[in-house]
Amino acid sequence: MPKKQKESGVAFLKALAEEYGHLVVQIDALVKSQDLVKEKMKEEMKKAKVDRLETNPGTFSFYKRASWLYSADIKSGYELLKKEELAEQESGVAKKTESEVFKFTPVKVNVKT
Repeated sequence: MPKKQKESGVAFLKALAEEYGHLVVQIDALVKSQDLVKEKMKEEMKKAKVDRLETNPGTFSFYKRASWLYSADIKSGYELLKKEELAEQESGVAKKTESEVFKFTPVKVNVKT
């Protein structure tokens, strides 16, 4: 590839990267705002004793989700399994697979909300 084309390709990539980075920062600020509004909604719904609220964007509701707490026997069995997995990894019995990941790490920016 001629040098001029390569430079314009790099400039294009940098412009795309800048656009992507700015979007990440904007999305992060929106998510933070969303979290604040969500917490305020939860607080106000509980205060008003409202379990379900239907709106144009969707329905907001509180619900129960079950989780399990296991006995010490099960917990120790799980810990043993983890140790056995590690031993297989170290001995080479377990086979490692890898996949390519494309990652962007944004520069830390203080966003006022």
